[in-house]
Amino acid sequence: MKDLKENIQKNNMKKLMLSAVLGMFCYCTNNAMEGNEEEEPQIEEIIDVLGNMIEGQVIIFNAKEAIKEKGKKIYATIKDKSGKVTKGNLLNFIKEKFDADDKESFTVGIGFLEQYFHLEEIKENDECTKNNLTEIFWEVQEVDETIDKTDEEITEYLIQIATSERIIRECFQEYYEIKIKEGKKKKKEEIIDEIMNECRGEKKT
Repeated sequence: MKDLKENIQKNNMKKLMLSAVLGMFCYCTNNAMEGNEEEEPQIEEIIDVLGNMIEGQVIIFNAKEAIKEKGKKIYATIKDKSGKVTKGNLLNFIKEKFDADDKESFTVGIGFLEQYFHLEEIKENDECTKNNLTEIFWEVQEVDETIDKTDEEITEYLIQIATSERIIRECFQEYYEIKIKEGKKKKKEEIIDEIMNECRGEKKT
């Protein structure tokens, strides 16, 4: 993690993360009261948050690479009779593949996956394409071979997304609480602005 921090600082990668940071931060602060019983990552400064974001994305990328060759089968599994993939079909596929220990974890995990793919912004019968999803994990091809119901790599990919999204949320939540304690008289908007400035490398002295 130390090397990762140094690399981020040297290359000023924080600027490249601003859009993702702002979106995730707004989501986390709006849900700050929900809490989580699991152990949270140790966060002390904004670079720790950004480091966890990048680390999570690397894990997700590697999990996606593992299912890259299965794209045609995935498409054949979730397409409808007209050859389209709708939000409803995709969400059903995710629910069938996503594995969680209990009902609460399943519900929360599916919520993270919907957020990650931006499925909450698509209507039930709308077609899912690269233009309205965060990413597509299938390849559009006219093949009939479908995915085995016991495929563990796809399940692992979805679990890694849900896990990474949860960790990022916890990181932001923890850092936001630190900033609240540091500036008790500041408004929520002022704290968010301050954090955004830190992401740009404009931390006040």
